[in-house]
Amino acid sequence: LHNIKTCVVGLDVQGDITTALGHDGEYENYSGIEDVISRIDSIKGLADIFSGKSILEDVIVPTDLPNLFLIPETPELVAMNDSINNINKREFWLKDRIVDKLKQNFDLIIMDCSPNWNKLTTNALVASDALISPLECKINNFRNFKVFKEFLREFKEDMSLKFDQIFIPTKFSLNKKLSLEIKDWYESNINGCLHDGIRESVSGEEATALNISMIEHAPNSKVAAEFKQIVKSIFEKIGATRT
Repeated sequence: LHNIKTCVVGLDVQGDITTALGHDGEYENYSGIEDVISRIDSIKGLADIFSGKSILEDVIVPTDLPNLFLIPETPELVAMNDSINNINKREFWLKDRIVDKLKQNFDLIIMDCSPNWNKLTTNALVASDALISPLECKINNFRNFKVFKEFLREFKEDMSLKFDQIFIPTKFSLNKKLSLEIKDWYESNINGCLHDGIRESVSGEEATALNISMIEHAPNSKVAAEFKQIVKSIFEKIGATRT
């Protein structure tokens, strides 16, 4: 929307970002199983580049926004995640073969990773300037953060990486004292944690179910305003360390 040419790289085997950007359409609208199979087979992704069946230019697809492009997720990402362990410089495949080349034609590259750390996530972090990670304001996520933080620190040290870290408090409830205390703890104790957050809301659940953004679903709501502020804060935080 701001004339920043952007490519989203789908790395989550669940395919959420591919669906969210409208590339994985409703298969019920197709005429039959053969039509569905043809549609599925026509979608190419990173696994096709990894296996030598496609080149980068063939897997980049447009969206309904003129400056937004996508490398869609495909089921073969599961096998690719396992196979990438068998190549030389396995942590650098995505950077060397994909991201460095995308930088020649795009202003911004967004890699959407699985919530569970895997080899594709490792590749994404090696290729990143910034990690943007949600922190749910729930007790189980709060308990697990210490392990995640230490694992991330060791990984950065082992790989000599210097990417920025941006954390966003999510799913906090204004009606639950513990949830708000967890949010406050995140903001006070975690470097790179935004003081903006994403609250739990009925409209948020509705937007997710409709597969649209909060800003599209309820543009005049407080939650939509919070989303806008989060995007602005992230942009300013990254822009402060970039030319």
